[in-house]
Amino acid sequence: ERFDWITDDPSWEQAYVDRSVRMVKRDRNHPSIIMWSMGNESSFGCNFKSAAKAIKELDSTRLLHYEGDDEAEVTDVYSTMYTRLKRLKEIAESETQSKKPHVMCEYGHAMGNGPGGLKAYQDMYRKYKRLQGGFIWEWYDHGIYTEEGGETYYRYGGNYGDFPTNGNFCIDGLLMPDRTPSPGLLEYKQVIAPIEVTRIEGTEREFQLKNYYDFLTLEQFYMKWAVQAEDKIIQEGCIDHMMAPPHETEKVIVPFIPFQPEVNTDYYLNITVCRKKATNYAEAGHEISKVQFPLSICYNILEERPQGKALNASESEGILTVENDVVTARFHKVFGNLLSVSAEGKEYLSEGPEMTVYRATIDNDMYKKEDWMNKYYIQKSSEQTEYFRYEAAQDKVIVSIGKYFSCYNQSWGFECDFEYTVYSCGQVKVNLHGKAIQNGKLEPAFLPRIGIIMKGNKELQHAVWYGRGPGENYADSKEASIMGVYSSSVDEMGTNYVFPQENGHREEVRWFGIGDGDKTLLCKAEIPLGLNLANYTDDSLENAKHPFQIQRAEDVIIHMDYVQSGLGSNSCGEEQQEEFKVKLQDFTMAFMLQVVPCGEEVKEAKRHYLD
Repeated sequence: ERFDWITDDPSWEQAYVDRSVRMVKRDRNHPSIIMWSMGNESSFGCNFKSAAKAIKELDSTRLLHYEGDDEAEVTDVYSTMYTRLKRLKEIAESETQSKKPHVMCEYGHAMGNGPGGLKAYQDMYRKYKRLQGGFIWEWYDHGIYTEEGGETYYRYGGNYGDFPTNGNFCIDGLLMPDRTPSPGLLEYKQVIAPIEVTRIEGTEREFQLKNYYDFLTLEQFYMKWAVQAEDKIIQEGCIDHMMAPPHETEKVIVPFIPFQPEVNTDYYLNITVCRKKATNYAEAGHEISKVQFPLSICYNILEERPQGKALNASESEGILTVENDVVTARFHKVFGNLLSVSAEGKEYLSEGPEMTVYRATIDNDMYKKEDWMNKYYIQKSSEQTEYFRYEAAQDKVIVSIGKYFSCYNQSWGFECDFEYTVYSCGQVKVNLHGKAIQNGKLEPAFLPRIGIIMKGNKELQHAVWYGRGPGENYADSKEASIMGVYSSSVDEMGTNYVFPQENGHREEVRWFGIGDGDKTLLCKAEIPLGLNLANYTDDSLENAKHPFQIQRAEDVIIHMDYVQSGLGSNSCGEEQQEEFKVKLQDFTMAFMLQVVPCGEEVKEAKRHYLD
């Protein structure tokens, strides 16, 4: 490979210079242009030196950019693309390399579900003066709208019988093809918010505002605040006398009034910074930043669990049935599974928890997919029953099941101990402890997730949850999502990416429910978990090339994660950071299932019981 083949060949000088000169003459009267770029990904040589000289002779007022000039010999900025964080830090701290300011001409590859890890880049930009930031690749997806066979979708490379092709590598923007903002754009907006709000350590209501604007003072903005009690706002106000000059900080005290907390309720302080006046790009009240801080105010109590009629445990043809007039739980003694949970004769849980480490691969997983699926077979797993026992107590039946989880042909896996407690009041408590096992040496560098998958009755299409939201969020992409109680349809929980892939995840979920308008299957997590709800399986999502090809499942698919790996930007950029990679590890999950009337999910979720 010779990337400088024609770049360093003097016979091409006139073509290089002519191209640059025509660009400057065409666009030099556009005030929006702040730098001239000589090209992209074409190495460096004599012809770029000549082009740079010609540009400067025509326009000496603007900066000159070209990422191929590794030593910034003729350019005014030192530019790189998709530089990893470790290397970026080295550039920032270098004592020997050119002292010219550094710009990333491309980073944060916005392909499919992502990019993740944007905050790490922004933190570095703000820490080091030399790092001037960068440009996300790219603005919008280049899908071509298609109506065919009664379906509408967006085509990409290869959909016209074209070959060779880069496939969906043109679907890599912060906007969908129809200009709908992606979750990635909302995340980016919050990450780069030019007014940063941080709480002063050791306080509840004292905050520091850092003004990152170059020319605006904070007089142009006001700060709304609200005290949130999970699902409702109980106090709110506005502060509009901020003054900090550019690049300075200001201390603000939020004047909320002391209050008596409700039982078993979490409280948060939400702060939103907005523009006072309209501009040519936004209306008055435009939101610059929204952040949330937990409050330490709490009043927690436990209550006695109500008792119902005595439970009956019976066995028939390998099936254990535990039931009374309000609950029926069925277990398979051979396969070691919770088969279903019914209430008053209606089935709500149609398949109980099985462990999984697989997610439908995202574009940013593309370089891991081959190993994950054809070496470690993470999509091909099984659980083997090691023991099954149960015992009846005064108002409950405890079913204990031991399983060994592994993927095909692997030396690593998990010893899983499931404990199900069926209470006479109708609740089913699940405790799962997984112990990581390695009987050899080979294992994935990291896993997509560690969690369980269950199935709910397909009629349960109304979703409600207490966790981060309202939109999808992941471990390395959740700056735009705050804690609260949200509701949605199951279908609306997902994101309809042009190229189907893992989507719709919610982090830090304390409880969730799926209902039919009358009753809700409520799940209360003792340990916060990650949640996906969908009307399709992971396999269907993995196999589809366009959204209309995703086949609807016969059940609501429920993913509950102990932990899920982040998104990263590795379709063309940084991998997930180490802290956002799921390693082979021990884990514990604990949650309670019960059927409650629709509309009473919040009330029931706040009831905590003595064991």
